[in-house]
Amino acid sequence: MHGPPGHNGPPHPHHHHHHSDAELAALRTGDTLLVTALFPVSSSRHLAAHDQTRLTALLSSVASDIVLYTPDFLAPLVSTLRPASLLLHVNTSFAALTALPPFERIGADVLQDATSRAAVELAKPYFVSAAAHQFRAKGYKYVLWVDPDAFATGHAYHKWPDADRLEETLAKTKAGDAVEGLLMSVHYAPSTHFMVWKPMDGPLSGMMAETSLFGGSRTSVEWYARAFYAYLDYWKERGELSRTGRDVHNALLFLYSNRFATVWPADYNAPGARLSASALESALGYCGDQQFYAQFFLASESEKRHMNFAWQDEWHLMFWRSRRPCRDTRAQDATSMLTSMFSDWKPPLGFLQIPQTTWV
Repeated sequence: MHGPPGHNGPPHPHHHHHHSDAELAALRTGDTLLVTALFPVSSSRHLAAHDQTRLTALLSSVASDIVLYTPDFLAPLVSTLRPASLLLHVNTSFAALTALPPFERIGADVLQDATSRAAVELAKPYFVSAAAHQFRAKGYKYVLWVDPDAFATGHAYHKWPDADRLEETLAKTKAGDAVEGLLMSVHYAPSTHFMVWKPMDGPLSGMMAETSLFGGSRTSVEWYARAFYAYLDYWKERGELSRTGRDVHNALLFLYSNRFATVWPADYNAPGARLSASALESALGYCGDQQFYAQFFLASESEKRHMNFAWQDEWHLMFWRSRRPCRDTRAQDATSMLTSMFSDWKPPLGFLQIPQTTWV
């Protein structure tokens, strides 16, 4: 066990600890930077037990470097959740989500209809692009957003994501270019109103984009933030406010489907899919919480095996009959996926000029 920062090894790198570029480039674990944020929902100044448990599952064992945005008062606590041997950059630049540059510029009233969860959804593209920009000297190939509560206690992911798996997934975009590609998995098949949606209609409400995990190269996440806030601003001017935050992510996935690589666990046409024997099993076997399937998909073969052992034990606590282990589906470009969901679908045309100015 490790004591508080400063004991048993180096202190945690806080944002006020400056390294030279050469040092920063040396302090890097792997090719992927993970970005997350934790802003307590209420005005309470402590962390709910559930939030702390889930955050611990991420920070204590996933070895990729992590940037965590959080208010000042949580910095000491979150730093103790990360072993001293793993890198964590705690960024306390923002006391609240309303202080983020895009909301300051577009106007914080863009958040007025949004629940606190939706406000986080609207902030994610900023966080992931700001972190990509801040640490560009370190030469990460990919920058991924992960929700602070996305990892379950007892998960088997350590050297995660697997670099090869992530690269080949991102190369599945229509252009076939991992550098331009963005990964966004899809949790639900969208309902039929998606088929006739046009950007003039405002954000695209409904369940589709699974935003607990998304990202790509630095250039692609910076593009995503620029596009995201351009549309948010445009809709706000027209009086179309985002209610869930995800509705803006849905819209971008639809408008720019050629840029996205996607993973859809409920795709029954995928080679690994089988009709499931029970409501708790998906087309791909028993994979824990379906929402987070992309975690499994991006893991190495050996960590997938370990995760399946853990799920096997979990399953046996509930049922006597055997479960089917979780399997891989395929990654595909979002245009192909949407065309297979809606047979005669054509991507709506994005008509906004995406500004070149970055958000950072």
